[in-house]
Amino acid sequence: MVILKKPPKPSLVLPSTQSTYVRFYSKLNRTIEQKDTTKAVSLYKRACEIYGLEEKDIYGSETFKNAINFMIQSKQYMEALDLMREQIKILKKRNQIHQIVKIQLSMIIINLCNNDEVAAGKDFNTFQETSEFRNSEEGKIGGELLEAFEKHDIQLFQKCSNSQIFHFLDTQIQRALQNLASSFQSGEINLC
Repeated sequence: MVILKKPPKPSLVLPSTQSTYVRFYSKLNRTIEQKDTTKAVSLYKRACEIYGLEEKDIYGSETFKNAINFMIQSKQYMEALDLMREQIKILKKRNQIHQIVKIQLSMIIINLCNNDEVAAGKDFNTFQETSEFRNSEEGKIGGELLEAFEKHDIQLFQKCSNSQIFHFLDTQIQRALQNLASSFQSGEINLC
């Protein structure tokens, strides 16, 4: 598991946040073009750390979205989950409950993609401790997905994966779910 380093003190961050993001993204684009996934992941994490220091939500949600999508696409699931946890902390401060429950459902899916049904179950149980997740459509679908996995119930999984709720999740999460559905239908439990 990768743990983000403690972010630097705000006084150590470059004076212009906008220029900092521009520099990180230009470096990131060059890194991705060079196909250095490790370096790209590191730069994305750093960009998210900088966002965590800021009080404004100018680039943050897009920064996290791009970073998480890249990590999922690169099958860096643990890093994606770590960033999702960091994003949830920031969203809690901003009281963005709807975004939080979407990310929590996404985390369940990514845990399943990582072939870690136990972690998916633990996360689900933790998320259920809050009424926002427990009473949400995302919470209901998350529970049904886990039930389908536990029982190897293809029909229940198809019903869950066809829910409209998934259309509101990020593209890479939708693709991960499609990969899960294909694997589940073919009888493979070694998924994404």
